[in-house]
Amino acid sequence: MISNQEPASPAGVKSVCELLLDGLAWSQMKEIEMVGITQLSEYHRAYRAALDLHRLWDESDDRALTELYERLISRLKPLMDSVGGEWSRKADLIRHLGFIKRNLELSDRSLSAGDARDIVFFDMPAFADHLLSQAAQ
Repeated sequence: MISNQEPASPAGVKSVCELLLDGLAWSQMKEIEMVGITQLSEYHRAYRAALDLHRLWDESDDRALTELYERLISRLKPLMDSVGGEWSRKADLIRHLGFIKRNLELSDRSLSAGDARDIVFFDMPAFADHLLSQAAQ
């Protein structure tokens, strides 16, 4: 059987290829967007853990604060590792987390009330700014 259709023109093949590439580019853009949303969602969970630690600092015992600290670290460390890069208060955040851990281990949490406050009001907002700038790129 002989087909009455004309063979595809080079322009037609090019158009199909361009559509396929556009579709591939779109799927990659959606993947990048989803990574950004995932990171922002993880940030939100970490920030809530930091808020809990700060809010309950004065009324909880050392064991409860250590659990809250561990929850914050478990959410924050993988996020920081996945994002990479530097932001304005990254070193401060790491230092504050280290002081909290040390002072809780020494049962001298009074020395780290300011660290918990600085994480919530300065370090984490700077991290959010970094995440948003990464998502915009």
